[in-house]
Amino acid sequence: MIFDSNGQPVPANGTAPVIAAIPLYVGAPFYVDESIGSLEFANGIYAAVSSTQETLTLSAQTIDITVEMDVVEEPAGTTFAGDTTTAVDSLVVYADGLPNTNLFAITAQNNNAGTLYLQLFTSSSPAAGAKPLFEYTFTTGQIRVLKFGKQGIHPRSGTAGNTPSTSTQTQGVYLYGSSTQNSYTASTGGQWNLQAEYGSVSKG
Repeated sequence: MIFDSNGQPVPANGTAPVIAAIPLYVGAPFYVDESIGSLEFANGIYAAVSSTQETLTLSAQTIDITVEMDVVEEPAGTTFAGDTTTAVDSLVVYADGLPNTNLFAITAQNNNAGTLYLQLFTSSSPAAGAKPLFEYTFTTGQIRVLKFGKQGIHPRSGTAGNTPSTSTQTQGVYLYGSSTQNSYTASTGGQWNLQAEYGSVSKG
């Protein structure tokens, strides 16, 4: 989880992160390499490992973290996939194999009479029980606009035993609705309205 904090004191348990938590499951991708977007922090950037997903519960577990910062320019043009009115169960934002493409925003609505989970995968057709790279919780009828800044994010993942090289990565953006948290169970019957914005960015 990433917080707007100078780390003194550590953000209290129950605090919500600035961006959605990056879930790391047993059996999940061996590594996660993510650009979290262009964000403004008033106090500082603080990362913490949590045993709960929506708010902080400080965990005794440890992970290796490397942070890289860039100066970026506004994207010159973007492309939209999907729309906010058509009922769908999933959305291909951009296919695996576009290494210079970033995701800038997702607009989604849960049309189901119950909580659903919007899950992001880097390859298509996840198997039942597959662990998503990112997950967002939607209550009944909830609309959320998820923005990832002017740099956007470029999801990449690999399998256990692979080194983090482009030849062993999947790099697409595929959105699927799930009826279960933290693992994929297809939500069917047109329970989502989905639109995503993506494109390329320049680094200065």
